[in-house]
Amino acid sequence: MNKLSTQLAVVGTATAMALVFVGAPMEVRATPATSVSCDQTLMQDTKMDGDLTCSSDLVPFAALIIGADNVTLDLGGFTITGDSGMFAGVFLDDGLTRITIKNGTIQDFQVNVFAGAAVRLKLSDLIIKNHTRGGVQITEGGEDVVIRNSSFLAPAPRCDAGTVAIAFFGVTNLDVNNVDVHGGISAVLIDCALCDGLGFETPNTGKIRNSTFTGTNTGMFIVNTTDLTVSNNYFSNTVSSACLPGDAINVLQIGSAPRTGIKIRNNFIHDNFSGIIIGGSVVAGAEISGNQIRDNSNFGIGLFESTGNLIKNNITFDNGVDLFHNELSSPNTWKNNSCETKEGADIPDC
Repeated sequence: MNKLSTQLAVVGTATAMALVFVGAPMEVRATPATSVSCDQTLMQDTKMDGDLTCSSDLVPFAALIIGADNVTLDLGGFTITGDSGMFAGVFLDDGLTRITIKNGTIQDFQVNVFAGAAVRLKLSDLIIKNHTRGGVQITEGGEDVVIRNSSFLAPAPRCDAGTVAIAFFGVTNLDVNNVDVHGGISAVLIDCALCDGLGFETPNTGKIRNSTFTGTNTGMFIVNTTDLTVSNNYFSNTVSSACLPGDAINVLQIGSAPRTGIKIRNNFIHDNFSGIIIGGSVVAGAEISGNQIRDNSNFGIGLFESTGNLIKNNITFDNGVDLFHNELSSPNTWKNNSCETKEGADIPDC
């Protein structure tokens, strides 16, 4: 390249860079705060520089409160610790948007992370443990909520201690990816408190994938939910108790509004009470496909009062009954499933 060509190339590059900066101005964020104290309200990005331990004797509500949009709380690998008398480890003011919590441990609170409603909330690279009520709870709706690359360790399941690792109520476009949950009454609870079929509702939607659920009372309890995909997960050793039967995945409808678009695909499910249970006449149009389901003491796949579903390409064996539907669950489509035992007139011979 000659001298003139080199000069033109440099000028052209500089011009292009100028155009980029003019057309897309860079966001400038303030330097994150580092020191935090119990009962503090965070209004800007914060990166912790040490562990934080709070006592309910002094701080009965929450260790930390996030009170503004666009805040990142980076735990910096450190731990926030409370006690069972304190409600929340991290509490989000209602309706905040673009909140990130990452990179550390939150433990020993009633609810380790709590939000009423949240938009674009992202939780990643966390250890959430020893919660007496919930690991993460979003109770009043929201959208675009991501939980990924995190572990949840709950106490052993008890009926009088509703230790739910992850609870969503009325969240659209939820995304749970690569989490590990052990213990508690339920690994994931997805519900819609106001879904009564009268139109005043926001049913949950989204996906749960690439995750492991072990030693819980119910792996996944899906109520009043539409357009949810559960795929490529591992469920084992759900524990039967007096409160719940110990199913890996239980899909249920309460109310009269139809629920469609549930897809349960390519999961490995073994050593539970039942594998997949679909119940309620308005849970319809579900697709259960490509799952391997074995060694569950009750049903591998069981349908109760649910019609219009597609059950295909599943491998089931060594369950109490591999494939089952009751007399009120017809018609459904059963195709290319392998099984050893079955009950229900619609199901082809194994």
